[in-house]
Amino acid sequence: MNNFDIIAPIYDFLAKLVFGKALIHSQTYFLSQVKAGSQILIIGGGTGKVLDYFNSLSSPLSIVYVEKSARMLDLAKKRGPFVNMEIRYVHGDERSVPPDKYDVIFTAFFLDVFIEKHLVGVIRLLNGSLKKNGKWLVTDFVNTPIFWQKWLVRLMYWFFKTTTNLESNTLLDFDIFLIHSGLKRISYKGFYFNMMQSAVYEKTDRIALFEES
Repeated sequence: MNNFDIIAPIYDFLAKLVFGKALIHSQTYFLSQVKAGSQILIIGGGTGKVLDYFNSLSSPLSIVYVEKSARMLDLAKKRGPFVNMEIRYVHGDERSVPPDKYDVIFTAFFLDVFIEKHLVGVIRLLNGSLKKNGKWLVTDFVNTPIFWQKWLVRLMYWFFKTTTNLESNTLLDFDIFLIHSGLKRISYKGFYFNMMQSAVYEKTDRIALFEES
């Protein structure tokens, strides 16, 4: 399930071909929330293009970079050199996240690969790794009532289902799951005619409203 090895070499090209610069703009919009000295978890970061933008913050950062696709991870490791960041690369999924506490979790176009039952567990696990008052920066596609956007989402799921054995085949409302896990959304911004959304969630003392089945 969810094996992106086969498309790793062309992933960035395809993303730019379809969405132009919107994907990278959406991912990097809230990087100003990242403070110097932060311990950061990036999971599902793909080819690591976003690392260039974290490095451009010109602040010392400690990053754990978790990626399930070995080919994606190899491409990420070839980036740099980075002068402001210490990066630990981990080949694996959410269960491979080192048992630390993070100031920032960063997920971009990551939550959309899971079915609902799996998504609840992923969010719970990652939220458990976030420090109190820590920030979770989330960028992903969102459902809209616009016909061509619905068609494009269906086409993307078909493509990734065919090429990567994608687990999910429908776009969920991630905001509901994140808020129900005890997070509070404090900022958000729409991109690409509001088909993508970047948001900042903060960990609170609120009790999770759902239970994993």
